[in-house]
Formats: sequence, structure tokens, C-alpha cells
Amino acid sequence: MNDEEKKQVEQVLIGSENNYRLLIEASPDAIVQADLAGNIVVVNKKALDLGGWEDSRELIGRSVFDFIVPEESELAAHNLLHVLAMGAIKDYEYTLLRKDGSRFSTELNVAITQDASGQPSGLLAVIRDITERKRMQAQLAQSNQLAGIGRLAAGIGHEINNPLAYVLYNLESMIKEMPQVIDEIRSKPGLYSLAEQVADFSERAKDSLGGCRKIRDIARGLRIFTHLGGEKVAQVDLHLVLDAIVEVAINETKYRAKIVKDYGRLPEIEASKSQMGQVFLNLLLNAANSIEEGDVENNEIRLRTSFDGDNILIEVQDTGCGIDPRHIEGIFEPLSRAAGHSTGEGLGLSICRIIIESYGGHIDVESEQGKGSCFRIRLPAVEIHKENEEPAPVVVAPPSASHRGRILVVDDERGILSAMRRMLGRDYNLVLASSGDEGKDILASSKPFDLILCDIMMPRVTGMDLHEWLSEHDVEQSSRMVFMTGGVFTGRAQEYLSRVDNPYIEKPFDSCGLPKMIDELIRQLQ
Repeated sequence: MNDEEKKQVEQVLIGSENNYRLLIEASPDAIVQADLAGNIVVVNKKALDLGGWEDSRELIGRSVFDFIVPEESELAAHNLLHVLAMGAIKDYEYTLLRKDGSRFSTELNVAITQDASGQPSGLLAVIRDITERKRMQAQLAQSNQLAGIGRLAAGIGHEINNPLAYVLYNLESMIKEMPQVIDEIRSKPGLYSLAEQVADFSERAKDSLGGCRKIRDIARGLRIFTHLGGEKVAQVDLHLVLDAIVEVAINETKYRAKIVKDYGRLPEIEASKSQMGQVFLNLLLNAANSIEEGDVENNEIRLRTSFDGDNILIEVQDTGCGIDPRHIEGIFEPLSRAAGHSTGEGLGLSICRIIIESYGGHIDVESEQGKGSCFRIRLPAVEIHKENEEPAPVVVAPPSASHRGRILVVDDERGILSAMRRMLGRDYNLVLASSGDEGKDILASSKPFDLILCDIMMPRVTGMDLHEWLSEHDVEQSSRMVFMTGGVFTGRAQEYLSRVDNPYIEKPFDSCGLPKMIDELIRQLQ
């Protein structure tokens, strides 16, 4: 080869090298070239930007293992041996460290480079930031999990509330009538000891009633999660949501800390009750898991609310272990980990931020290690425009003996039918149906009813099926149907209730308030 040919070859090589460098710099992915020992030789601008570095001289000569999180370094060393043996690895996920110590998720493709003689000369790594992809995958998994939890919670609530409705009524009515029975027994000679036994039964019934009301409150708390992903925005009392979440999470908190409610006066906001419940539950569980079990008297989780005229402030403050200052900045990032807090809280807190920001709000945290943390939510107060103001309360006189309302009750729980007969049978003409089929037969052959109380979830013919059938055959009667629900736990039921104008009442019923409610409903429908 003469000098001229050598010169041409050199120019070609120089051009190839320049093109190679341009290609590396133009790559949308980070590219790092290292020697066979893993020491960095070349980095492109994307790699600098990805890691928060300003100058390549900060990286040249350093080991690639310096930028892999400690818990993955052993895996990285094993994979390096695999590259040297097989020539490449594809689509391996690593968590890398930025200059400031923060972490981010990446996907790596690594191959061996060769010299002019075909011998291995180094490593070439193409690095792609997949933090956003991981966040979206985590959110999707969380959404699917929460949807499953919602269906499970609603199903459990439905199965609890149906029998609870008549158990509560029976206990309440027994306790109400027991004093008169005891007095009558005591008035009979020789029956004093029997009266004392009956009085003891009455006290046991009161204890049982307290337990049933506790079950009712917990079941009501579960309803917050029955609309996850499908609930419409509506007026929400945040204090009621907080109270429900405290009941749901009681088993996680009662062995760790006292719950202190420091509530101010708040306006209602337009929001999704299930989304706000999800935020409060995540924050409450996060607080609980920062506190060790066994010292309840010296620890507290304080729920504080206030309103300054423009913004609603909600604080969840704990006396737990606090958060490492190094993790504060990224605490709301997906898959973050705060030392001493519950595993997975990074996902929960990132979901909290997404929900709060979707309402134009803001969430932040203050924390001191060894003393505790305070998560603070600010939500703008939006004026609520009501299309139809609720009418002033109307005092309705009890139905007279000469004109009692005629009511059809349709429910597949015979205990509900018996309780309804006892609660309403004295004041109304009741017709009872123990299935949707029976209800349809009665409606087809009977004169009109003033009100139809119908369980929405029943085997074979549901309350929705019965309402659709009635809407086709007698629109006036279909408008008089009031659904009863112990927990709406199907997508169809949720959609149906949101689409029709018919009201619904929730089980278990308030035995004292139900007759007044029935009076008002009949009055409105007349």
C-alpha cells in the first residue's frame, strides 16, 4: 500500500469515527462505552443528562458499578460475566444512581466491542430510562388491584348488610320493648327472679346492639371503595370520608397509636369519594407503619383539618420514625422507598399526588427522623352550584287509619321482609314478595302501589330487571320504585343507579328514621 492509499484509508477511518461519534451523540438513548474491566471510556450527552452530570470528565475512568444501586451490584457482576462469555445481554432492568443520589429505573442492552483484529476490546451499553413506563405499569397494576378490592369490599358489604338490617332492627325493637315487659313480670307475685333474668337478657342485647352498630359502621366504610374507577364527582363531606377510613384501618392503627381528630369547619367539595378515601387510607397506613407496635399511649396519629376561605387543609401527622432527609425530595415518585415506612408506600404516595393534583390541589410532607412526619394536603375550595336546592324540611303527620299508604316490598332475604313487616306494617298496607319473579307477578295482577321498595341485587330477576320491565308496562309505577341496597357491587348496578332517577336507601335501615323517610317519599311521589 503506497502513501496515497494509506492517506485515503486514514481519511476514511477518521470519517467513520466522526460519523460514529455523531451517531452516539444523536442517539435518543444514553450510551456508555467502557473497557473490559467496566471502567468508563466514552459517554454521550444523553447519558450525562440522564444522570444529572455536567461534564463527561466526571465519569471517565470511573467504574460502571459505581452507578448501580448496592442491592443490584452482585447481579450486575454476574451479568458482566455473562456478557464476556456470550457477547451480549438484552433488555436487563437495573436501578441506577444519579449524581444527587436519587434513583431511576433503566433498561440496558450491553454488547462487546472488538478491535481491528476481532478481539474483545470493551463494552457498549445502551441505556433507556423506563421510570415513566414502570410508573404507568405500577399504576395500572394498582388500578386493577383496587378495582378488585372495590368489588370484594362491595360484595362483603352486601352480604353483611342484608342480615345486619334485620338483626339490628330486632335488637333495637327488643331493647325498646323490654322495659315494659320487665315491669309487667315484676308486678306478678313470685316472678321477681325471672324479671331479673330478663333484665340481664336486655343488657346482653344492648351489648350485642353495640357490636352490630360497630359492624355497620365498618361496612359503611367499605362502601367508599365500591366505586373505584367508576364513581362520578359529587359533593363530598371530607370529615365523613376520614371517619370511614379510620374505621376501615382500625386494625392497623389500634396497636400503634391513638387517633386524634382535630377537625375544623370545612365546606363540602366536589370530588370522588372513593378517590379521596384512597388518599386518606394511603396516608393513614403510611403513618401507622412508621410507628412500632406496643406503645399506643405515647404515640398518636393526628388528623387535622381547617379552611382559610380559599383552601381546604388536611394534615395527617404521626409520631413515628420520620423519613430519611435523602428520600424526602423523591417521596412522591413512583416506587420510592422511605426508610422505616411501609413497603410499597412510594406507589401509594405517588397515587395520592396524582389524585390531589387532579383536583388542582397540592400535597407535601415535613419530617424529622426520630420525631415523625406530617403530610399536608391543600385543596382549592370550589363554589358548589346546586341545580335544585333541597326543599325545607316538611313535618309529615302519621298516616291516618282511614288512609294508609300501600307498599310493595321485594327482597330475597326473608329476614328483611319480616323486619319490614314489623317496622311498617302498623302504618301501611304492606305486600311482601320474596323474589323478583314474585314481585313481577304481583305488579302484573294487583292494583297500583304508592311505593315499591325493591332490593337491587337478587338472584334471577334483579331489582334492575324488575324496574326495566315495569318501565315498559307502567311508567307511573316504575317512578315509584325505591331501590334498597346493602352494597352495589357490579358495574351494571353502579351504572344503572347513576342513570335512573329513582332514589335508593341503604341497608341496614335506621328503624326510627325509616317510617319518616317512607312518609316523605310517598308525599313526594303523590
